[in-house]
Amino acid sequence: GKYFNIREALKKAGFHPTNKLQKPGDVVCIEFGLVTCSELYTNQPATVSDAMLKYPQVELAVYPLANSNYSKIVVRSKTGKAIVSKTAKGYTYNALKGDPLKLMPIIEKLKKSGKVYSDGSIDDKALFDATIDHIYPDPLARIWRAYHGLAKYPSDIILTIKDGWFCGNPSFARTVNIASTHGSLNWQNSVTFLLTMKKINPCPKALRLKDVNGLIHLRK
Repeated sequence: GKYFNIREALKKAGFHPTNKLQKPGDVVCIEFGLVTCSELYTNQPATVSDAMLKYPQVELAVYPLANSNYSKIVVRSKTGKAIVSKTAKGYTYNALKGDPLKLMPIIEKLKKSGKVYSDGSIDDKALFDATIDHIYPDPLARIWRAYHGLAKYPSDIILTIKDGWFCGNPSFARTVNIASTHGSLNWQNSVTFLLTMKKINPCPKALRLKDVNGLIHLRK
């Protein structure tokens, strides 16, 4: 893979990478490890996302809708935009422009099987099962969890970097030859295998990470 220097990209776009948000245009980059996603802190998530999506290395930008108190999460590709929300029955995917997560054909099939409700909610388990082998596995739940429970202080923007590129710590990148890593929302960067000494019968085809401990009874 090739290193995508987020700080340099931000500078070229007219922003100021820094360690603390103080002035308009300031952006804090989280640069731990070498991964295929990037977390940014900024007071201008929509504007910064506009600029970053112009780079060919950036595939998706995700950020909370302004003044929504994290109840609506924006997901954008270069040509698409959608809003992700959660309800008591599952998740909603409001495609405002295009189909950034390529979910509409799957949602149409789920509608025919009664798994999309009158308020637009998509049954959580049905969507999980239908997206196990999708380009973006379980995307709505994963995007939602990024801002609800996965991090104590969620970032203002999460970028998915295209395959063949990675970002992160620049000094680390100069000393390590990266053939493969993880972090982005797509299938290749998301899936792994479960190895356990405990007999599981039947073993489900796929699991969310948060359900693994319950399956193998590591927690009472």
